[in-house]
Amino acid sequence: MTTQDGLAYDLRADEWVSAQEAARVLGVSESTVHRMARRGLLQRGSGYRRYHRAALEALADRGAAISIGEAAGIIGRSRTAVRDLIAAGEVRSSSNATFPVFRRDVERYAESHPQPDDRAGQLTAAAAARVLGRSVSTLL
Repeated sequence: MTTQDGLAYDLRADEWVSAQEAARVLGVSESTVHRMARRGLLQRGSGYRRYHRAALEALADRGAAISIGEAAGIIGRSRTAVRDLIAAGEVRSSSNATFPVFRRDVERYAESHPQPDDRAGQLTAAAAARVLGRSVSTLL
């Protein structure tokens, strides 16, 4: 059993695929596969340009790599809070500096950690005016 980026998979000789097949599994170009390998996102096999299918499928399941800002929007927190979640290991990071987290990892975190609605129980100015029997201009 081998792990990469916290994902476990078995290494079997018959599960290694070409860069072309890796690109198909990930939905990217072949040159992107090679860039990902150089950056440490993909493990290369003993043969030049061979990649482990299970690791590719696990990576594909994590979705596209996204920015901290996009992750903050999905989670509903600040960029600093997202960085803190990455540092704490709550959201796994990739080794890509531009797109450091994966969409599905962030979405799974957001689903399991919903943010409270800060506006729950609040009324609009018009609704408050109706409740109080006053005009909106009186309230403002």
